[in-house]
Amino acid sequence: MGWAEIIHARPALPAALGAEVEPYPYLSGFGLVHRVTRLATPLPSQVTSTLGFRNRQVTDVLLATQRPTQARSTFLRRLHLQDTNMAAYWSPEQWSPVQTGDLFERRPRPLRQCPQCAAHGYHCALFQLPSITHCPWHRQPLEHTCPRCDAPYHARFDDKARLGVCTCGYDPFDPVVASVHMWDFPTDKAQAWLEDYSAWAQRRRVCRWICVPANCTEWDQGFAALAAPPTRLQRIDTGPPAAIEVFSGPGADPAPRHFWGWSCWGGERPLTLAPLPATMYPLLCEATKAVVEALPPESRTPFELVDANALEASATLRENVFLRPDCFIKPRDQSGSAMWLNLSTVDAHIAAFCGHLLDQATAHLGPSGSALASYSLQAARSAAMDQIRGRGHLAHALAKILTQAYIYGLHADLGAKLDASIPRAAWPILEMVGDSGRLRAARLNWIEQKSAAAPARVERRGERPASRPLLL
Repeated sequence: MGWAEIIHARPALPAALGAEVEPYPYLSGFGLVHRVTRLATPLPSQVTSTLGFRNRQVTDVLLATQRPTQARSTFLRRLHLQDTNMAAYWSPEQWSPVQTGDLFERRPRPLRQCPQCAAHGYHCALFQLPSITHCPWHRQPLEHTCPRCDAPYHARFDDKARLGVCTCGYDPFDPVVASVHMWDFPTDKAQAWLEDYSAWAQRRRVCRWICVPANCTEWDQGFAALAAPPTRLQRIDTGPPAAIEVFSGPGADPAPRHFWGWSCWGGERPLTLAPLPATMYPLLCEATKAVVEALPPESRTPFELVDANALEASATLRENVFLRPDCFIKPRDQSGSAMWLNLSTVDAHIAAFCGHLLDQATAHLGPSGSALASYSLQAARSAAMDQIRGRGHLAHALAKILTQAYIYGLHADLGAKLDASIPRAAWPILEMVGDSGRLRAARLNWIEQKSAAAPARVERRGERPASRPLLL
């Protein structure tokens, strides 16, 4: 569907000054409100009574027009555009090459706009994707902060019912450009690029979805890496490619019940001890040695760990770990078929994220929910995963995510006890690719957290005092 077909049902004459949509392909809801309110210059009361935006000074117009809200419906009716398909392109999810779930609804996001487009009052929902860094036709960086005062752009009306005006007074909108020179906008170039991009994104979105930890608010960089457009659509050199670890290719899937342990992660109650497949044992042993070997060789064994982990008080920490690389990952099932880990040094949100990944995989690729309705959560997850071909890719991704989370948790715990530096933690951002009951690939990117806060711990009754914690 091209732009002309999308706006075919528009009125012959625009219902308001600024509602001319022909020159501005795929104009967003925010862009349309911006143009109308700035060119028609309604009184503040008219913004509420005529255009439908109640509580105008607290309403985020970007969010209000992205979702099928009453304000959006009223606004479209007022402009006689309710029979067009314009609103279908007002959400960033429509432009995303991966399925995003509720990702764009988790928190208000700053408005991102091209300075040259903003002079026209033009904005496209595509600009809200972190993977798009420059205006494709003007080749200008998309700005999300005011160039004068560096405050984040917002999508709210000011006390004079104006959109797009910063509190410092900076205003990129030019009424002459937006009206007299509106046909100078590169309409054909923008439309061709947007329709080419939209076709590419729709093809990819069918079989790809992205997963982000629930409390991660710094996911933009990971999204940009995993959802980057191809070279022919990325007009600006964005530097070296991001580091993405891909789990794909041939290989036997894990045996049935391999995900039984993982399936109890991320339930209604946080875990104190978590079961895992025995394949995690050597990975965590090697991770333990790597963390300790990064510390000074003479690092002592912290007193609080000696009794808790049955270590030698007179030996250095490196000597203890050399003799017993599994000293921090007990208790473990001695049969070798599974292992149980103490989660005191794994961020609780990362632990929940592992369970969320199983839910995402089974929701997109697993059997229908009715077939497993009588199962417990753990049994349903495990049984559903056993029916997905290519599940080994997710098993490898989960192993990598937990190993990295354990490494950071151990670094943080030992660093606090030995006054050593603590590296910044990182969030895992995972994209899964699959269809027809088969997971074809898992793509993993890590986003460094802005602060090196201590890992979130799980409160447990009856455990040792805080001065003598157990490591994972």
